[in-house]
Amino acid sequence: MARVGLEIEFFASAEQLEATGAVNGTAIDCSVFKEIAAVLSVTAAAGTAPTLNVKFQVSNDNAIWADLGVAFTETAVVSTEHKGLTNFGKWVRAVALVGSGAANGVFTFSVTGRGKMSP
Repeated sequence: MARVGLEIEFFASAEQLEATGAVNGTAIDCSVFKEIAAVLSVTAAAGTAPTLNVKFQVSNDNAIWADLGVAFTETAVVSTEHKGLTNFGKWVRAVALVGSGAANGVFTFSVTGRGKMSP
């Protein structure tokens, strides 16, 4: 029987991101998890046509990173989205980027998750 593990925080609650390029979230050792239920929660969006893109990356050594192939849908508004992560190896992090040339775009958001462990 599987059991639910610890809460995971890739980007802390109320993280603020301006249009300054990609920002890496906290790298988490997820080797004890079989699956992760991840949540992007955008609580504020401001600026002229900004967009927020958040994807996941994985690493075996916490040094060399590769895209996992899982990303939240690009958003420009207050929203919440859920994604399931599997086959991620040891280290996982979220990467966020304000896009669409929005030099004055600002988002307040968090990326959290809950890991599911094998027995």
